[in-house]
Amino acid sequence: MCRIAAIISEDKASLSRRVSQMNEAMRRGGPDDEGIFVDETLPVALGLRRLSIIDLSYAGHQPFHSRDGMLTLSFNGEIYNYRELRQELQRLGYIFSSQSDTEVLLYAYAAWGTGCLSKLEGMFALVLLDRRNQTVVAARDHAGIKPLYYGTKGGDLYFSSEVRGLLSVDPGWPQNQRWPIWFLSFGFMPEPHTTLQNVWHLPKGHCLVYDLQAHQYKIHAYEQPVFTSDITSYPEAVAAVNKHVLEAVNKHLLADVPVGIFLSGGIDSSILTLAAQRMYPDQLRTLSIYFEDEAYSEKYYQDLVIRKTGVAHQSYKVGQEEFTSCLSDIYRAMDQPSTDGINTYFITKYAKEYGLKVVLSGLGADEIFGGYPSFSRTASVQRARRLRMLSHLVPLVTGRYPLKKMAYLREDRWYNDYLLNRGLLTPDDVADILHVNKQSVIEELATYPEIPGLSRLSPGNRVSAWETDIYMQNQLLRDSDIYSMWHSVELRVPFLHKPLMNLVRQIDPAVKFGKRPKQLLIDAFREELPEEVWKRPKQGFTFPFANWFKKIPAFQNRYVPSRWRKKFRRGQINYSRVWAIFLTRSFGSIWPLNLDKPSRKIDTVFIYLAAFSRTGGIEKVNRAILKVLADGFTDRRVSQAYGVYDDFVDARYFPRYLFNGFSGKRFFFLCYLLLKPIPWRHVIVGHVNLAPAVRLLLWRKPGLKITVITHGIEVWKPLSRSKQRMLQRADRVISVSDYTKQQLIEMNGVRPERITVQPNSLDPFYVPQLQEGRPAYLQRRYGYLPTDKIVLTVARLNSQEQYKGYDKVLMAIAELYKKNPHLKYLLCGKTDVRELERINVLIDELGIREIVKLPGFIADDELVDHYALADVFAMPSKKEGFGIVFIEAAACGTAVIAGNGDGSKEALLNGEIGTLVDPDNVEALADAIAEALEQPRLKQQLGEKVLYHYRFEKYKDRVGELLG
Repeated sequence: MCRIAAIISEDKASLSRRVSQMNEAMRRGGPDDEGIFVDETLPVALGLRRLSIIDLSYAGHQPFHSRDGMLTLSFNGEIYNYRELRQELQRLGYIFSSQSDTEVLLYAYAAWGTGCLSKLEGMFALVLLDRRNQTVVAARDHAGIKPLYYGTKGGDLYFSSEVRGLLSVDPGWPQNQRWPIWFLSFGFMPEPHTTLQNVWHLPKGHCLVYDLQAHQYKIHAYEQPVFTSDITSYPEAVAAVNKHVLEAVNKHLLADVPVGIFLSGGIDSSILTLAAQRMYPDQLRTLSIYFEDEAYSEKYYQDLVIRKTGVAHQSYKVGQEEFTSCLSDIYRAMDQPSTDGINTYFITKYAKEYGLKVVLSGLGADEIFGGYPSFSRTASVQRARRLRMLSHLVPLVTGRYPLKKMAYLREDRWYNDYLLNRGLLTPDDVADILHVNKQSVIEELATYPEIPGLSRLSPGNRVSAWETDIYMQNQLLRDSDIYSMWHSVELRVPFLHKPLMNLVRQIDPAVKFGKRPKQLLIDAFREELPEEVWKRPKQGFTFPFANWFKKIPAFQNRYVPSRWRKKFRRGQINYSRVWAIFLTRSFGSIWPLNLDKPSRKIDTVFIYLAAFSRTGGIEKVNRAILKVLADGFTDRRVSQAYGVYDDFVDARYFPRYLFNGFSGKRFFFLCYLLLKPIPWRHVIVGHVNLAPAVRLLLWRKPGLKITVITHGIEVWKPLSRSKQRMLQRADRVISVSDYTKQQLIEMNGVRPERITVQPNSLDPFYVPQLQEGRPAYLQRRYGYLPTDKIVLTVARLNSQEQYKGYDKVLMAIAELYKKNPHLKYLLCGKTDVRELERINVLIDELGIREIVKLPGFIADDELVDHYALADVFAMPSKKEGFGIVFIEAAACGTAVIAGNGDGSKEALLNGEIGTLVDPDNVEALADAIAEALEQPRLKQQLGEKVLYHYRFEKYKDRVGELLG
């Protein structure tokens, strides 16, 4: 059992450092050994943290290399049939130097390629470098027991056992802003989604093959579950289940370290204990948890099995005090948000204290043998579906769950039966908590990919499929893995042994699902299993969380909105829902979370138009302001933020629990300001178009301090009386440049002493690319040669913003191309159809079609690489209030050319870090481009100078002081 990491990147100089950072972030999952491998010629690095289970010697060290050096493997998991495979490989002539399953897996791939994956019986995630075929292979086991994430950023591809491994390389990795919709709906993050942008789960039973020559990858399934009705005899099914369960337990006891069993007192763990005791009567150890509250205790049933088997057993009591003291550590352990798994945290914590390194869990039996109430509810759900009217009436009559979940019957979605049974919150409540439109919640959920073949299954098998592929896959298995590995304990699940799962899928549903839950499994072990264990009503492995959570100070503040706190206290929602709301508003935040104290008083609000739902300079300024406010939290001051057009906030910039997005609903935004209590003393206004909101707030609370931020074109003309009054009434107006300040004074009568000039900064998470070489993946994408000279413009391309000057750059390029056949022009940016047609006509008229590329919108994770790709960044704009894009490009050491008649000249420090030209003079622009192309690139010096002036830390200090 291990934690694995891998990177495919042409930035080879940093590969060792980055993969080492990933290893270190996952140290707790592999405390026994560490390995790092960076290939000398190929752009690949593999890493591993080892938890030694089989072959504890250094012979099991990873990454593991084949004898001929052509294969290198990082592998997490256990292959339970490795001894049989080893014998088969030895007959083929393979020689082994260790007793590890890792070496067997490596040579299985050597012999059979990716075809070896279907031969494996076990739990695993792996990344393998194959120099023979110039490929990297990543794969995940048949049941998804072991996690494997893959993510793309820029031109790099990452693999990691935990999402925190990716964040260790880049703490500023952009967040998937819509993840709270999925989490609040399900109570976990359903695959393939994660909380990060461009980071996904590799699906279970799938293999990813990356071609290092073609620089692309394909994902294909090597294992697909098939349900049949081959076994129709009940006695035959009973005998087969008994045989396969015993074989699975025997395989899962394989280890060179102590092995134990979680004994909860239920059917599944009791069967595991009874089966294992037959095989290891003198060595088996079990452990369990109990509580002072008898309503949650299963100690009586645990004792029945202990007395029957005579196993060495240890019980541990968990109470409110220990729960409270461990909650912060539970939060830190959580790699992805989940409402479950706290029980696994404690049982694995005690397993480690007990001296166990491997523990067996009964997870999986309910899903495949029909142990949940959902199996018996199917007919009732189908009847309710015919009465669609109830789905509208019942949620209105009651505010209580689970009846509120009948709202899921309104939509005809494949996953609604699951959400009706196990869903956490309805779309209405998700929208309310997140302050978004309900339709946007429904549309997001509608993208959830359907389980293959689900509609063709019988009712019982269909429930089994979604309990297995949704609930068990995304919550139980992931929580079990993350919390057990946090305590350096390997958790094994014999009921998910591949031969056993395949057998159960062959049993006719009428035989498999009896009147009593898990009747087939019970009958397979009826002679050994105490009757009192299987005759009692089903009880999950639960803690008295409802009582404990009510005493957590953090739950008494803004982490949970007041109306939901009241619902919790009244018993209208259970602890998992209030815990989910808490996690939604806090998870992923980079600010310390104090669970022991209530939140502090709010005295400032930042109202703005957009920061995350749109792109552009003003949006980047708003993000920077949000980060300044969040970093400035003190015991005396806390800020809120309202985004008129945003629906979500990236928690790297601002905490979710202090943010409200209004998704463009301006009337609703104004009504909210009209009705909401005003705790603030200070209102920061991100745009003059918000004057009506300011007027409303001042009417309600005349003494408010007002700070208005002005950017450029929006205030370079005489404004409406309402906007002028706001500017003239403001306690302070922050202008991004002297040019904008002069326009404010001349056009709108703002007194000079009220205006403070504060230049913009680089984004707090902007990391310039200062390496001398060009990003190879972009060179390949655009077909550029090393000798090419590249000019770049990044701007919105629409008829309202032709003042950006890209027409003039096209004309200048046409003149320069006559003398320089190696010249290339990249004109990047989102465009509308009409403007794109006009630009293409101009390109053809100028005769430069073969040297101009229009790649469209450039994502943030590639923007810095585009700056590094270019020799010159040219945008002779006429109406730049400041020009953040210029300092972004210059920070990468790229020569910058801008117009000389607006805020651009201040951004470029009056020509100190770039060239200023008359934006209407094509000849001067061409000369400036030609001169910049001929000068040697001094990237490091230019980049350092830009960072000195425009780093975010300096901006934060200045703006923080201005905002008080």
